[in-house]
Amino acid sequence: MNSTQLVAFAREVARIAHAGQLRRNGDPFLLHPFGVAILVSSNVPSVDSETIAAALLHDVLEDTSHTIDGFPDKTQCIVGLLTKSPGQNDMDVLRRLQLAPVEAILVRIADRYDNLSSRFSVFDALYREKPRVIESTVGILSLAESRGLSGSSLFRSLHELARSMGYVSR
Repeated sequence: MNSTQLVAFAREVARIAHAGQLRRNGDPFLLHPFGVAILVSSNVPSVDSETIAAALLHDVLEDTSHTIDGFPDKTQCIVGLLTKSPGQNDMDVLRRLQLAPVEAILVRIADRYDNLSSRFSVFDALYREKPRVIESTVGILSLAESRGLSGSSLFRSLHELARSMGYVSR
């Protein structure tokens, strides 16, 4: 499967897996993985198709009964690292990402940026104020900085958004 076919396959699997799912604000859920994939593909120079596929599939294992069998090992690895098992939280994922490939961290940054920036309902304002969201956002930024990603446009975008929300001061 070439790069174009891989991304198309991931898009189709995400579409099928998330069919009928809605965000709490009523938006089709599928807009989220598409948004994350767009953020990754447009902000990470020379990003590979395996990483874009992982961005499209990052919520499939956690939020649906579908699998991601048949995808390259790298894609499956990134998705697996980003998936919370029952009883786990965002900080558990963050601990797993300490030694993860930087591509997994970049997808996580894009995921959090999309979750924080594209929500407009009262519920979503409450989401942004949850202590676990604040703590994990600061943790994502700290991890990304420690892994040398502070120069990336994705990092800068999330950092600026977090600063505007009062999560970080600098």
